[in-house]
Amino acid sequence: MHPRFLPTLIFIVLFAVIIAYNSAYVVEQTETALVTQFGNPVTVEMEPGLRFKVPFIQTVEYFDNRLLEYYMPDEIEINASDEKRIRLEAYLRWRIVDPLAFARATRTAGIGGNRVSTMNLQLANLLGSSLRQVIGGIPLNALLSPEREDVMHEIRDLVSKQALYSKVSDGVEVGAPAAEAPKNGFGIEIVDVRIVKADLPPENSEAIFKRMQAERKREATSYRAKGDEESQRIRAGADRDRTVILAEAQKKAEILRGEGDAEASGIFAAAFGKDPKFFEFYRSMQAYTRSMNPKDTTVILSPESKFLKLFDNPDKN
Repeated sequence: MHPRFLPTLIFIVLFAVIIAYNSAYVVEQTETALVTQFGNPVTVEMEPGLRFKVPFIQTVEYFDNRLLEYYMPDEIEINASDEKRIRLEAYLRWRIVDPLAFARATRTAGIGGNRVSTMNLQLANLLGSSLRQVIGGIPLNALLSPEREDVMHEIRDLVSKQALYSKVSDGVEVGAPAAEAPKNGFGIEIVDVRIVKADLPPENSEAIFKRMQAERKREATSYRAKGDEESQRIRAGADRDRTVILAEAQKKAEILRGEGDAEASGIFAAAFGKDPKFFEFYRSMQAYTRSMNPKDTTVILSPESKFLKLFDNPDKN
């Protein structure tokens, strides 16, 4: 090759590389692509792989096809159907299913702008209105019971209905012109809505807590009254049983005591009949023992008193 053709060859090669670079683009597994020409949609690519476009004329914009999340930045207050004020905090998960409709819904962001943030602003309005519509028709206890799951599904369905998302099969075909794609809807799918917080405002909470305390005190008073009544009934029954048992025991003791005294009298009579003089002596000793206290007993009797005959001359007796 003649040296004078070398610059031309290099220019052709570089031009071909630039053309090839601007003609080919790659769609990743986590992406979808929208090809536009002078701002008009041309092709929607939903499958990953190497694709080609008209260089310098057509542009490619990529969209994340994974699940995205929107968290409410602030709590909102809603009146439930039972007139209770509730402070709610929620979030939703969504994904882009129609890049063309999504691009149209977020056109204010512009190509290369933050379309997700623009969509989140619209989702904030949809989520807030759906929460008010659904929560306003149910009582507070529905959010504190197994019905909570059904309530969140109803909110999700309502947000989806308001978003009016359209799938690719309803409009542009993969790799086909997108001029006939539907122009309404956000081109997204609402996958899930979750309520992460449902509390009462502080002023309502304080009033409810006071009412709960009053109810608990009333229940405690009722339980104490029932307990006192039961206690008195048990004590009365126990006192009655005690009186009956003591009476029976007293009766039995008197009977046994009478039987013992009778038997003792019989034994004494039999013993005294065998030796009357010893009996007389024994009874006199008992009388002396009971009547004479060694500490402070003073007895003044006549010397001829029979009570002192044993002290006079014991041998005579």
